[in-house]
Formats: sequence, C-alpha cells, structure tokens
Amino acid sequence: MNKNLYLNFLETTRQVADQFPMKHIDPVCKLMLEEIALGVARNHLLKVSDAIELKSIASRSTLHRKLSILIDAGLISLTSSSLDKRTKLLTITATGVEYFSALSKAIEKLKLPIAQVQMA
Repeated sequence: MNKNLYLNFLETTRQVADQFPMKHIDPVCKLMLEEIALGVARNHLLKVSDAIELKSIASRSTLHRKLSILIDAGLISLTSSSLDKRTKLLTITATGVEYFSALSKAIEKLKLPIAQVQMA
C-alpha cells in the first residue's frame, strides 16, 4: 500500500467504481451523483430544475444529459413531488445506495492502516 493516503483513497474509489455500472460515468456524472446523494442525506431532495442549474459543474444541457446517463445506469431515479406532481425530484436507487455503502466500507478499511501509520 502506498504511503500517500490521498492516492490510496483514489485507488480505492476506482476499485469500488469498477464493481458498479459505471462504464459511462465520467467525472461530471460523479459530481452530479454526489450532489444528489448529499441532498438525500440531508433529507432535501434535489429537483431536476435545481440539478441542471449547478453551473459550477457544467452547462445546463450537459447536466441534463448526465442526469439521463445516471438514470440509465440505475444509480438515480425520478419521483414526483407530493406537493406538485409536475415537479420531479432526484433520489438514489438501491444500486446507488450500494455504491455509496461500498465506498464507505472501503474508506473504513483505509482508516485501519492510517491509524497504524500514525501510531508508528
């Protein structure tokens, strides 16, 4: 294992991603997926209209296309708002939850060698 903790983290996340339907998931898709997951974790689901306004990530048309890729990959899904059926909310699918759980477990495994390095 490399002593550079960040490089170990990057390698670990790539290994996890290889276990999921991530073939067409580029860095922009990953950023979108992370934003959607954060919304779910905060109990504040992103609306599609909010997601395509994340201009710091990419243009509206690119973001719209990336949402379609994430839906096709089975990582996110659309649900209708209970307040307004026209409003579509983004949520993580079971596969998406498994992906983030696998990442979390992999990072937990990294923490053990980190603690051993710090103690030495």
